[in-house]
Amino acid sequence: MVKRPAHRPTKYDPKTTPQRVNEYCKKGLINTEIAKKLGITVSTLYEWLNLYSELRDTVKDGKKNVDDQIEQALYNTAKGGLKFTETTRELARDGDCKGKMVKTKTVKKVMLPNARAQEFWLKNRRPKDFRDRHEIVGPEGGPIGIVFIPDKVTPEEWLKNANSESTEK
Repeated sequence: MVKRPAHRPTKYDPKTTPQRVNEYCKKGLINTEIAKKLGITVSTLYEWLNLYSELRDTVKDGKKNVDDQIEQALYNTAKGGLKFTETTRELARDGDCKGKMVKTKTVKKVMLPNARAQEFWLKNRRPKDFRDRHEIVGPEGGPIGIVFIPDKVTPEEWLKNANSESTEK
């Protein structure tokens, strides 16, 4: 049992709290939502996570399982492919609606690859290659040199003046 300072009793119940939190994690809730469902503040939840290793492991495992499922679903959406589903229909027999027959069939659907899911996947898995913002640098990773050329001077005249100034130094 964890020793606590003297103040009002905790709402943490080692028998039920980890199970409740596990169910919330399976539903994909984040820590603020979990705390609200438990009737506590987020800071109290974080305190519990530091105090009770069983609760910390429950949250870690519960969130990992859900994240793994979402990652697999995102991968399947990005990749596309075939999806098989079973459909069941009830049919009236002989038009009298007294007896019913059940007909089940497997339906094959083609899922096209989703470009948005592919983009999301690549930006997160290979950020150096697929980020929106690219850094442009000068020689050897240094700053980029900016040259100002006035409108009334031709590039040839400007170069001639620039070369003459550099030789004077």
